[in-house]
Amino acid sequence: APDVTFTANSADGTFSKGDNLEFKCSAQGNPDPTMTLTRKETDEELRTVQTGELTHTLSLDCLDTGVYVCCGQNSQKTTREEISISVRCPQKLIPTLDPDPQVNAVIGKSAEFGVEIYGYPEPSSLFLQAVNDATDLSSSSRHTVVYTAGLAPFGTVNVTISDLFASDFTNYTLTVDNGEGQPLVYSFYLNEVNAPQSPNENQDSEGESLNTVAVVIGVVAMVVIACFVIFVAILLKKNRKLRENNCEDII
Repeated sequence: APDVTFTANSADGTFSKGDNLEFKCSAQGNPDPTMTLTRKETDEELRTVQTGELTHTLSLDCLDTGVYVCCGQNSQKTTREEISISVRCPQKLIPTLDPDPQVNAVIGKSAEFGVEIYGYPEPSSLFLQAVNDATDLSSSSRHTVVYTAGLAPFGTVNVTISDLFASDFTNYTLTVDNGEGQPLVYSFYLNEVNAPQSPNENQDSEGESLNTVAVVIGVVAMVVIACFVIFVAILLKKNRKLRENNCEDII
C-alpha cells in the first residue's frame, strides 16, 4: 500500500491573504501510486500526477481556508492524508447571500434575522447600535447578538431584538471585527408591519360577515312581505268597492 507524506510550508497551517502556499505530497508503493490533491469541502481536484511525488502552489485568498487531502492510490490500496489551512482575513458578507437590509417586525413581538459572513479568525467583537446613539445594544437585556460558526471560514451572526417598542423601529449598524483589517459594518432598518390575522380571527371575521349578510337578507325579506301584504290589502279593498257599486247599480 502507498505510504503518503503530506506537508505544507507552515508549521501551524496559518497564512495571510496573498501568501503562497506550497503543498508537497509524496508516496512510495508497488506499483507506483497515482497522486491526487483535492479540496475536501468541494471535492475539487487541484492536481493529479502519475509519479510518486506531487507539488502544488496556491496564492491564497480568504475562501481558501479549509481542509486539503492528498491521496496515493495504486492497485493495492488508497491512502489519504489531510492538512487544515487557515487564511487570515477580515470578516465579509457572502456575496451570493447578501441579506435584505429591511427587517420587518411587529410591535410587541421579536425581530430575528441572521447575517451570513466569512473570514478568519472568528469574530472577537460584535457591536450593535441604533443610528445617532453610541450605546452598545448587544449586551442589553432585549438585544442578543451571537456568532455561530459554520464550515470554516463561514459563519452566521444572529441578531434578536425582543419586546419591540415604537422607538425600536429605526436604522441600525452591526459591526463585526476579528482583528484583521477593517471590521465589517452592516446597516439595516427595522420596519414596523401589522400582525398577521390568526385563523381564529379570520373565522370570527367570516362569521361576522355571514351574520351581517343574514341580517340584511332578513330585513329585505320583511320589507318584501310587508309590501306584499299592503298590496293585497289595497287590492281587496278595491274589489270590495267594485262589488258594492255593482249592487247599487242593480237596485
